[in-house]
Amino acid sequence: MRKKIECIDQEKYKFLLLLKIYNIDKLKIESRFKIIQNIKKSLRMYNENEVKYLNVLNNDILIFISSEEILNKFLLTTLSEMKRENMLISSGEIKYLVAVSEIIKSIEISINELEITMQAIEKENHIKNQALIKFFNTSDKFIQHEMEDRLWYGKTIEIINNQAIIPYYQAIKDIKTGKILKYEVLARAIYDNKIIPPYFFISKAEELGMLYKITEIILDKSFKFFSTNNYEFNINISANDLLRKDFICTLKNYLDKYNLDPKRVTFEVLENITNMHENSIIETLHKIKDIGCKIAIDDFGSENSNFSRLININCDFIKIDAIFIKDILNNPKNIEIVSSIVNMSKALKIKTVAEFVENKDIYDLIKKCGVDYAQGYYIDKPKELIWTTPKGGSNYHAKFKMNFATK
Repeated sequence: MRKKIECIDQEKYKFLLLLKIYNIDKLKIESRFKIIQNIKKSLRMYNENEVKYLNVLNNDILIFISSEEILNKFLLTTLSEMKRENMLISSGEIKYLVAVSEIIKSIEISINELEITMQAIEKENHIKNQALIKFFNTSDKFIQHEMEDRLWYGKTIEIINNQAIIPYYQAIKDIKTGKILKYEVLARAIYDNKIIPPYFFISKAEELGMLYKITEIILDKSFKFFSTNNYEFNINISANDLLRKDFICTLKNYLDKYNLDPKRVTFEVLENITNMHENSIIETLHKIKDIGCKIAIDDFGSENSNFSRLININCDFIKIDAIFIKDILNNPKNIEIVSSIVNMSKALKIKTVAEFVENKDIYDLIKKCGVDYAQGYYIDKPKELIWTTPKGGSNYHAKFKMNFATK
């Protein structure tokens, strides 16, 4: 196939189409053959300088078209003729999907774009209940989104290999004292001199099996930073981290490296991960506690919340799920839920944290409910620069300087 493509004169053709035939495998072999022959017959109506086609796998056909005029004729006329001629053979069972790409850089790039387009169409389920012929352009918004999403796999590898992950800090306020005594560490990345939010790279890192590397970079950089002051701080860890056999050893190494008191470190885990590989994960959580670090259950209330599981984990904090905080001013039931979580937590000697505290009204209401800590934009936005009190020194603005490799 590659050799056939290499023989195509790229200067001669402006557009590349991928014609995908769905449901053809449901037909008898002779019917499939007739349909493919009818399609080829329609394509042979053009001379080779106008249209050239190549068979690819799974009855897909690559079609090279020389001009916009021929492209329009093909889309408006030829496809309809194909459908009409094959209607009786297929009894309307099959569908034709056409994706088109303008050949700008190279045929190979256009083929890649077309393949991504088809995968995006299938992912978005655009085949279902569509007309017999459906046309998509690689410039369509949802396809462009898919292409951009694909690029982030390569970018994520580059970010991690360059150690271009940086910690941002969001303050957590002690409601009783009104003081900021701890921060949550949030992962950001630098790419093309821009700060990249985790949405773009965390899920990709997980799929690539590289999420643990982000955890290690955050551990190293945040431990280094907090070794210069007296704040407590929270770090998010995943099920993948907790299932790694070397996680506890890695944690001890970083605590020793920066001479950090483990009591200052809280690890946040999602409530639902304790349901997965429960024994292994809970065993690791107990080891974290044995070292002296603390445990916070994040998004509590989003899953099948289980207070007996909290006792088993022996957690120190519950972070109430944002769904109950965001709408607490408008939904009296949320007030009851938050108050119930707080009361049960107090009985178990577990501190509570409300996230997404966006304004003073929410802050005042969660304070009435008895929540211990508040976090959100009303308190502080995530930032790289924080006001710190260094050990044995006066207040100063501290910005953690990242040193990561560049190509």
